Amino acid sequence: MKKFGTWVLDHLKLVFTILTFGITFLVIGIIMLSSYMGYKAYEKKFDQNDLDIRSLSPAQPTTIEINDRFKSSFKKRFTFEAGMEELKVTTSQENYLNGDCIDLTTSGGTISTSLELEEKSFVDIVFTISSSYKTTTEDGDDVYGVSDLLSNSGFVVNGEAMEEVVDLEGEDYHQLVMSGFALPAGPVNVTISSVSGKAAMMPQLKSITFYASQPLSMPAQE
Repeated sequence: MKKFGTWVLDHLKLVFTILTFGITFLVIGIIMLSSYMGYKAYEKKFDQNDLDIRSLSPAQPTTIEINDRFKSSFKKRFTFEAGMEELKVTTSQENYLNGDCIDLTTSGGTISTSLELEEKSFVDIVFTISSSYKTTTEDGDDVYGVSDLLSNSGFVVNGEAMEEVVDLEGEDYHQLVMSGFALPAGPVNVTISSVSGKAAMMPQLKSITFYASQPLSMPAQE
C-alpha cells in the first residue's frame, strides 16, 4: 500500500490526466445519452403527429417504388398468396391461376382484398409481381416489362388511385412497394384492376403483404 502511495505521489501528473480524461469521457457519455434519448422522444412525437394528421386525409404512401430489397420496420404482418380465397378475383377469364400467380392478361379483371386495422396505423403494402408483356426483341432475346405500370393497370387503396411513374422490368418477380401509409382504424381495401384495352399489361400477382405498426385482422364476415 505504501509503495502504491509513493507511486501515486511520483506520478501525480499522470494520475490527474487519467482522472481528467475519465471524467471528461463520462460527461460526454452522459451528454450523448441524453441527446439520444431526447431525439428518440422527439422522433416518437413527430411520428405520432404525422400519423394523427395524415390518417385524416385520403390514403397516400410516402414512397412507391420497385424495391426487391425492401424490409419493413413494422412487425405486424399479413400475407395473401395467389390461390387464397381472401384474394377475390373478378374476371371473364376461365383459367386465371397460373402456377403460383394470378394471371389476368388474357381478358383482364380485378383482384381485391381487405384487412382490418384495430387502431390508426402506419402501413406498408408490398405487391410481388411479374410481367409477361413483351416489349421488344434485342439480340434475339425477347424483352418483357411494363413502362409506367400504374398508368397501364390500376392500383387502388381505400378508394384512392396510386400514382407514380414505376417501370416493371423482366419476367422475374419484383416487389412493388408502397410504404408509409398513415391510415385510420378500420378496413384497408386494396384493388388491382386492368385498364380497358390493356389487359396484356396487367401484372401477374404472386402475393400481397401488409405490414403495420398496429394489429391487423381479417374483417368480420357478413
